[in-house]
Amino acid sequence: MDADYLKNTVGLVVARACSAVVAAEPPDPIAYLSLWLLKYIQNVSILDNFHEEKRMRAEMEKQSEHKLKEAKLQEELEESRRKAAVDNVRNIKDDPYLLWDACLNAISTFTGPCPPFVR
Repeated sequence: MDADYLKNTVGLVVARACSAVVAAEPPDPIAYLSLWLLKYIQNVSILDNFHEEKRMRAEMEKQSEHKLKEAKLQEELEESRRKAAVDNVRNIKDDPYLLWDACLNAISTFTGPCPPFVR
């Protein structure tokens, strides 16, 4: 039972560490083993941080793309509204008052917060 726990939790790491000690044949294998394990922990932490940052960047890019698509759709909608207003003004031919009203409505709708000044 205890052997299974060690095998499942640290077995692979300890095996790699022991392999590194055998390959290096250091004068103090215990110190080498402990430094190798510390370095392994640091590397795992660095990799975890790297993957977290990568995931966050991908999520931010996805949100940015979504915002760009939304802005493009809004821009297309606004453009279609402007074209409809212009077409509406172009189609009025017989009634100058109706034409005047349609022009003022289009100008006030598409020129921003300030109303048109007419003398």
